[in-house]
Amino acid sequence: MSLPPNVPKVGCEKGEQPSWDERQGRIEGALKWLRSELGLLRAQDKVLLSQLKRCQDTIEVIKKQRSEEMEDGEEEEEGHWEDWEIAEFDRRCKEGEIIDDLPPSCNGKTLDISPNVAEVTS
Repeated sequence: MSLPPNVPKVGCEKGEQPSWDERQGRIEGALKWLRSELGLLRAQDKVLLSQLKRCQDTIEVIKKQRSEEMEDGEEEEEGHWEDWEIAEFDRRCKEGEIIDDLPPSCNGKTLDISPNVAEVTS
């Protein structure tokens, strides 16, 4: 088994008997390396936790804005689709029904059906 180059060597070659000081030094080196790796993982954990918190906050803000818009009784924007409309569009695309509804100007073009995105490409 091959170890990455930054991992300290703690074992010894066959037939080699390291002194106590050598063994203690190797163990201390390995512990030092483990501590540094743990520190890096903790730093990454803090960054990921911060990103998750920002995502959660953003989601809550969007949910609040969406519910306020619905409460205000404002008319929906022309380009805004409801979740059920997107699901219905995706279903129809998968079943091939949507191709029949395309205008003749789209002949010879393909329909890119990505999740929640539909785009006509040449």
